[in-house]
Amino acid sequence: MSDEVYIVAAYTPDSEREDLLRNLVNQLHSANKEILLISHSITPTDIVKKCRYHVYDSENKILEDDQYKHMAWNTIMPGFVVMSRDVQRTYTTLIPVYKLVLYGFGFAKMVGYKYAHYIEYDTKVNDFTFFENNRKILEKHGCVAYTNIHEHPIGFYFAFNLDSYTFDDLKFDEKKFLNKLVEYYPKLYLVEELTKYFFMDNKNPYFKDESLIPKEGLQGALYCSNNSKTGISSWVIPLVVGNYLHMFITNLDNRMIKVEYVINDKYHRLHVNEREYHYFKITDWESAKFLKIMVDGENHLEYNLTDDDIRQRLIANNLIESAQ
Repeated sequence: MSDEVYIVAAYTPDSEREDLLRNLVNQLHSANKEILLISHSITPTDIVKKCRYHVYDSENKILEDDQYKHMAWNTIMPGFVVMSRDVQRTYTTLIPVYKLVLYGFGFAKMVGYKYAHYIEYDTKVNDFTFFENNRKILEKHGCVAYTNIHEHPIGFYFAFNLDSYTFDDLKFDEKKFLNKLVEYYPKLYLVEELTKYFFMDNKNPYFKDESLIPKEGLQGALYCSNNSKTGISSWVIPLVVGNYLHMFITNLDNRMIKVEYVINDKYHRLHVNEREYHYFKITDWESAKFLKIMVDGENHLEYNLTDDDIRQRLIANNLIESAQ
C-alpha cells in the first residue's frame, strides 16, 4: 500500500458526467495510482473495479430554506445592481458537496494514507508531475491549494497531509456547518471558502495562484466549461418594482437563449442574444396570480402568486437597487 491516495469526488447522474469520471479514473489507474472514489450517485462497475476503495453515500441532501441560498449580484444594467437568490436554482447542494470532502479525507486517514489529493470527477490530467510537485510541498505543509483573485480556493483540486489532521478535525457536524454558514455569510458561502476557513488556514497551508493549474498540468471543471445542456449561467428572474412585476434577463451563456414565460394565462416568448440584457414590465403586481419561466425549453422558476408567503419570498429574493 502506498502512502498516497487520489480521492475522486463524484456526482454523475447522467452519461455525460459518467464519461468524464471514467476518463479521469482510467488516467489515474493507467498511472498505477491508488484511487478512493467517493460519490453520491451509483457508479458503473467498470469504473469501480479500477478503484482501490469506493465510498457511496446515498444521502444527497439539498437545502431549500432561503437563509442558505446565495444572493448573487449583477451589475450589467448601468446605474443599478440586481440581486437574486433565484437566479439559477432554488436550492443549494452545499451539504452533499461538503460531505464528499470530509468523508474522503476522513476515510483516507482511517485506512492509513498520509498524502491525499482531492480531485473532482470532471478533471483531466495532462502531466502527472503536477501531483509529484504538490506532494513534495506537503512534506513541509499541512495542505496545498490554488486560489483565485478573491483568495478563494479552487474547488476541483487541493491536497492534505493527513498527519496534520485529527479524526475530530475531519468529522462532519451538520449543525455546526449550517450555523457557521449563516454566521459568516457571505464570506463563507462556498464549500471552498468553508474548507479554507476550517481546514487550511490553521494547518500551515501553501497557496498558489490559480493561473498555475494548467501550466503545471491539470484541467478542471470540464463539465461546467463545456456549458452542458443541463445548466445555464444566464439570469432570468422576476422583480417587483413599485406596483409592477418585471422581468430581468441577462444572457451570460455563449449562445442565444430562448426564454418563455406564462404570466397568469398568457404565454410569451423571446430570444436573447449573447451578452444582451432586458428589463421590462410584464403585469401589475396586484393582478399577478401565476408565473412560470422556462429557459431553452427547461423549467427554470415557477411561482404560485395566490400564496402570500410566496409573493413575499419572490420580493425578498429578487431585488434591484441604485448603484449610487
